[in-house]
Amino acid sequence: MADELIEPSYPPFAIGGLGGSGTRATAMLVRNCGCWLGGDLNSALDNLWFTLLFKRPSVLAESDARLAHLFSLFAARMEGQHSPRTMDAQALERLARDDRYMHSAEWLRARVDSFIRGAESPPPDCRWGWKEPNTHVVIDRLFRLSPGLKYVHVVRDPHYMAQSQNQNQLQIWGPVFLDRVSVQRPEDAFAYWVAVHRRLDALQSEFPGRILFFSHDRFMLDPESQAAALLEFLELDPPSDKNQLFEGIVFKPPAPPDTQLDADPDDLAFCTQFMSRFN
Repeated sequence: MADELIEPSYPPFAIGGLGGSGTRATAMLVRNCGCWLGGDLNSALDNLWFTLLFKRPSVLAESDARLAHLFSLFAARMEGQHSPRTMDAQALERLARDDRYMHSAEWLRARVDSFIRGAESPPPDCRWGWKEPNTHVVIDRLFRLSPGLKYVHVVRDPHYMAQSQNQNQLQIWGPVFLDRVSVQRPEDAFAYWVAVHRRLDALQSEFPGRILFFSHDRFMLDPESQAAALLEFLELDPPSDKNQLFEGIVFKPPAPPDTQLDADPDDLAFCTQFMSRFN
């Protein structure tokens, strides 16, 4: 594999969001357009190579050079390059030495094995990208490493997200984004949603044209227009068979959220302002 960051054949893209926000449906949409999302995916279509490399609190302390090297390995693997150098294989194996929240060392070693020895590669001349909800944590640093990279952040009503059973990100990143010990209360989940989206809102201004906020709720209600906006942002062509575009996606109308939260007034005001863009 290349030591330096390779220039992808086609500009890559990433899909992220908070857990339970609907990223799987968005990933299915782009996969139905012929994109390759990686060779080691779970049922939610998360790219588990990305999980191995970047879904860990210690990634925040990585030097720019170290992060660039990890991303170069990831990009090369997504381009179909195999057989990393011995020193690179050892670096990957070190990432799988210890258990992490949600992932055992055994599970992580299986990801290393897939990364190093797996035969999966993208089809020739195939656009590639990945879906991993935690991508937003490092997206600003990845933008600087990959000038053509675009990021789709899937958004769902914050009141709904605050009541979601999927609060894994709050457990992992809550102390970082909230600067305090967080507990599994709806109010903490709401505050985490606000902190993440405040940051991404600022990054959208810092990196114009590279972040799309994609409303899962709007997609459920108006799939054709929302899909068209997503494909335009990513510069993707729809499949020749239009029926294939939404294949496998289950469309459910958004459930009314519980808005009874003891939340900070400034956070509530931000949510109202932020979500108004999807009305």
